[in-house]
Amino acid sequence: MREWWHRLVASDPGLVRLTSAGRATVGVGSALLVELAVVRLLGLPSALVPMMLGGVIAMMAAFGVSDPTRAGRAATLGVMSLFLLGGMGTALLVDRVRVLSLVTFVLVMMLAVVIRRFGPRYFIGGMVTFMGYFFALFLGLRPEQVPGILLAVAVGFAWATFLSLVVLPVRHDRVLRRTVRAFSARVQRAVAATGEMLDAPGDERRRDRVHDRLVAVTEAALMLDGQLGIAVAADAHARAVRHAVIDGELATRAVVDAAHRLAERPGGGTEVRDLLGLVGAGRWEEARAAADGARATHADGEAAVAAVGALVAVRDAWSAAVAGERGTAESAETGDFPEFAPAVELFGGFLPGSGVTVMAMRDAVVDGSASPRSWASHLALPTRQALQVGLATALAVALGDVVSGQRWYWAVLAAFLAFTGTATAAETVRKAGHRIVGTMVGLVGAIPLVALTGGSPAVAVPVMLLSVFLGFYLFKVSYALMIFFITLLVGELYALLGSFTPSLMLLRLGETVLGGVIGAAVAFLVVPTHARDAVSGARRVLLERLTTLLDDVDVWLRRPDMAVDLGADARSLDAAVHQMLTVTDPLTRTLLVVPDRDTRRRMTGWTTVAYHAARLARAARAVPRGRGSDGGGAHRLARLAERWGAEDPRTPRAATRAVGDLLAHADRTGRPGDPVVRELLSLHEAVTALADARGFLGDRADDDPGVRGRVLDADLAPASATVTLVDRDGTGGTPVATDADGVYATGTTPGGQLVVVPGRGLDAGPTALRLPRDGAAVLPDVVLPRRRELPRAAPPHRVPAAVV
Repeated sequence: MREWWHRLVASDPGLVRLTSAGRATVGVGSALLVELAVVRLLGLPSALVPMMLGGVIAMMAAFGVSDPTRAGRAATLGVMSLFLLGGMGTALLVDRVRVLSLVTFVLVMMLAVVIRRFGPRYFIGGMVTFMGYFFALFLGLRPEQVPGILLAVAVGFAWATFLSLVVLPVRHDRVLRRTVRAFSARVQRAVAATGEMLDAPGDERRRDRVHDRLVAVTEAALMLDGQLGIAVAADAHARAVRHAVIDGELATRAVVDAAHRLAERPGGGTEVRDLLGLVGAGRWEEARAAADGARATHADGEAAVAAVGALVAVRDAWSAAVAGERGTAESAETGDFPEFAPAVELFGGFLPGSGVTVMAMRDAVVDGSASPRSWASHLALPTRQALQVGLATALAVALGDVVSGQRWYWAVLAAFLAFTGTATAAETVRKAGHRIVGTMVGLVGAIPLVALTGGSPAVAVPVMLLSVFLGFYLFKVSYALMIFFITLLVGELYALLGSFTPSLMLLRLGETVLGGVIGAAVAFLVVPTHARDAVSGARRVLLERLTTLLDDVDVWLRRPDMAVDLGADARSLDAAVHQMLTVTDPLTRTLLVVPDRDTRRRMTGWTTVAYHAARLARAARAVPRGRGSDGGGAHRLARLAERWGAEDPRTPRAATRAVGDLLAHADRTGRPGDPVVRELLSLHEAVTALADARGFLGDRADDDPGVRGRVLDADLAPASATVTLVDRDGTGGTPVATDADGVYATGTTPGGQLVVVPGRGLDAGPTALRLPRDGAAVLPDVVLPRRRELPRAAPPHRVPAAVV
């Protein structure tokens, strides 16, 4: 039972899906009873329309009301009522002219998509407008029914508001605690998968499972970060939790890396397999005792045991941070920070979809930082999808009406909903396919189920409520499963209305296939957003955030007067990697449903980059501000990442090697084992490997800039200077200027000299440095002497036969 509970908690961080499904089910069931009670109390002739309206309102409220505050939820429900009445009123105005009503239906759906650009409240407002118009068409409402409709809407929204604000409010502090438990459970599952991998080191599927579990850990951490902006008021407390969770991710990855090294040794995993099993089972105290007493026979085994012990210790730290035991200490330890802001904005408690990346692509085109791929690149995602929805639904209306003059709306629903919650053509096609498959399998289940229930309300209504619960609970797991249960619900509904037949359900399948195919075709052919373009946009955003993190590390080490938050930078980079994984998901499988190994390897590479970047941020946080020295490596690596995120990412290999040489030199000449320089070297290696795999490095190996080094002033701060190479014959080359870090790169002549002239305004004199004869790539730092320390000759005298 504990194992199944851990699986449930891990699969649903914060139990958001479970609670949302429960609220939807309770909302729909209670709304049906309330509407029925009002109808009976007032003696109205029919309860069918009010009950259906109440159920629709409850479902839309459970789906779309995601504001973090009670006032926001109340405002969203009020706006939803206006949108619903607007859609129904528009349908009543044009209902008498069929062609006009169909054209208006298409325009209403386009409007519902366009207004998504104004935020989540308008997203759900557009959906409610569409539902209101469709509801009026479906039931054939007449003007004389308006008073009863207004009453049913008022009762439905009043009840939904009462449920949302009083009976079933969202307790964000509880959601945060449940999300922390989900994070812990996912860490345990990642460690358990690592132990299974040790049992069969050569099994590629087990290695993939470990990677997938690590990605799930990061997803839970991102959801937890989003909850911190809602549930925690004190910035210091929120920041302490963020840092503790990041440390937990890094400790988990360290365990996995140690296990991978062990797996390469014959029989090397025996020392830690039992330890991993204890952690995977959630037996933390036993794991702590076992790690303290474990003895390994070689260095890799000792490293693995130490990694498990560190993970157990970090688990205590993140639990204490969530309980609020570290907030004040963290603030006092590290000083001032910018105001806390979550790295992601949750929608209904879930991470955002690929629309974030597609909108960032359009913004980059508008501000000129990216070149447009077509004229449609200037269009915002809602505008682009509105054009697609307009064409797709118009075709669905026309062709669906040919198939059935009464049930054409099933084709329209399939075409319209294919563009809801998607951003790329591949996502739209996959969603349309899932709808078709879910409808087909649901049809197979609905026909015998209706025969079993016999259309009895006492049996059909509980089955419908159970379908609502399972559909809401599983929709993030599989859209096809959600449609399967919705199809069961529709079958029971038609049975209650007395119109269910197998041929009707087959007609529904045919119309759904028609609408899905139309939506998929339009998504690919009309102003499409291709998945590979979205991947390029996600890569650009990821490299931009990596550049920001590296620049902030540089600021942390050299500028104590500037406030930066390296933890926020690391978490923001994780969010960018998650977006990369989201937009790449449709590309990870081929048409034969075979995993795409190349794409998976690239995604593993990006997660490795984020891992080393987070380690770098943590190492820098441990250094007092303004007291670190990385040889300008963070700044130089940031410029490389910036170049690789630009329109023309190709970079000479020598420029990449130069950064690595500078970091290696700083590692040799700086403090022994400096963790910042060591992590910079690891990050440089990971980023360079990805850039090489993507073809971002030049092909020529003979463009080596020669020697590299730094120029410092007498206070050991980077100095602006001009460096000129002079060979043994006295011939001078082209002068080069140092950059903001005092770094220069120039040619090489064994036995020659470098003449360094300080820039204007520096209290320093020129100097020279003889080049070594061994052709070393990195020279020692050149420290300019103070001008007052230079020898002065008095009086001036001529020097004959001097060589200048």
